[in-house]
Amino acid sequence: MDLSQWEVAEATRTTREKLSEISFSPKKRVLDLACGISVFGKSFGGEVHGIDNNREAVKLARKNGINAKFGDVEKKLTYPNDYFDVVIASHTIEHLVNPDHLVLEAKRVLKKGGLLIVVTPNLASWINRLLLLLGFQPFFTEVSTVDKTLGIKFSRKFTKVRSTVGHMRVFTSGALKDILELHGFNIYKTAGVEFVAFPRALRLLDRLLAKNFSLASIIIVVGKKR
Repeated sequence: MDLSQWEVAEATRTTREKLSEISFSPKKRVLDLACGISVFGKSFGGEVHGIDNNREAVKLARKNGINAKFGDVEKKLTYPNDYFDVVIASHTIEHLVNPDHLVLEAKRVLKKGGLLIVVTPNLASWINRLLLLLGFQPFFTEVSTVDKTLGIKFSRKFTKVRSTVGHMRVFTSGALKDILELHGFNIYKTAGVEFVAFPRALRLLDRLLAKNFSLASIIIVVGKKR
């Protein structure tokens, strides 16, 4: 996405605020999947590991104090069972061919009672419901591997996003909860957050409507390992 550093930082801040009850602890082990520079991961624990398939992101994460490695989150994670207190999948699950694998691997490496934090766009957001009612392709979806704007040229006019986003699977709030529960998690927390790429006026409306989890543009579901 074509987001500025400020917008990325703002998205991280607003998401973290929604999870204030999950406190930071220097004793926590945290795994950040598709970590980037992992500012979000560092807000939860002292020992933060990360994995990313972008070598430049891995270098930056290491400079940021993250135990980062190059790798593919769609493959078996090279971490022991029952090792982490928190696993983060922020804007990751929608890019995967096999999201079940990610959830199951997160469950494997989490301690009993550990938390899986999933942040992803909401297929059933208020604006997508409106776009579908008017006959337009919803945000956060792509219909072509050649032209990623195909089908959503109209809706993208309302955002600052112009580049490929690479979303393969987009979840409703209910479906995201379902996949975590299917694979051995109890739902610990749900929350909605606004989409920072909207223009200011639209973002203010989005922030207001994000108070309703099922209508939010970005949804957060935290699962607790049984």
